[in-house]
This record gives sequence, structure tokens and C-alpha cells, in this order.
Amino acid sequence: MERITYTRDGSAPYIQWNPNLGIKTNEGHVLSPATILEHEADHNVRRIQDPNGFMEDAGYKSNGYRYVNDSQYDFKEERRVIRGSERNTAYNNGEFPLNYVRPDHDKGSFITVTSPISTGLLMPAVRRNIMNKQRSIVPSILRTLRGGGR
Repeated sequence: MERITYTRDGSAPYIQWNPNLGIKTNEGHVLSPATILEHEADHNVRRIQDPNGFMEDAGYKSNGYRYVNDSQYDFKEERRVIRGSERNTAYNNGEFPLNYVRPDHDKGSFITVTSPISTGLLMPAVRRNIMNKQRSIVPSILRTLRGGGR
């Protein structure tokens, strides 16, 4: 659901993000939508600041194909973000206990939460009304990093 979408024309990538979806790990911890957005933004910042390192660690080959290069997280880039900024943010937001690190990238499940900064579940009737209302954003941080301002 949350992902970075890369454009074919070379323009800035954008993050497709649902502000109502958190991720529940198999251990029962919940990442808020805001923490998930930061996770994706971390990938984008590295893509701009270190494009070659990003492409290599994200498993991209020069021919456009992708290969798994990490046995636990599938990609070294996911390992870097999950064990770095995601862990720190989730701990500081009270979402993860001290020293907890999500053990995988894609084994949890999406859950509908009450707000972008929440880890609390919505009641089913409210959930039906907001599911599939996704927002695409082009973070101004990307333009700022490139020196383009707002």
C-alpha cells in the first residue's frame, strides 16, 4: 500500500501513502501511518543524495531488473531504513519498545487506525468509510534537497 512510485520520465518520484493505514507486526507492535511515511521518505532522500548506493542496495541492476540482496529484509536498503530511522522514530513515538527492530519488511499486516499519528484501531463502520481514500504526495523536501525550494 505504502510505496515510492518512480516515474518513467525522470521527474521526481512520489510517495503513495494512505494516512489511515498502519502496519501491525507479527509481534503485535503497530507503526503509525506517519512513521511509515517517514520510512518511505528516508528511501527517497537517499535516492537523491546517493543514487548509486541506493540503486545497488535496493537491488536494481542496470537492465532495470531487481534482485534480492538481503536474506532477512529482501533488500539492503530496507535493512538500512528499518534498523535505522524507522526503529528510532517508532521508539520515540512510543510505537516500539526500546531495542525492538522489526524482523522483516513485509510480513506484517495493514490495519486501519484513527489518525496518521495513531496506532489505535478504528471501529468497522468507520473503517469502511475511509478505506481506499489514498493521497499521493510529492514531498516538498525532495524539491528542497534539489535546491528548487517550494
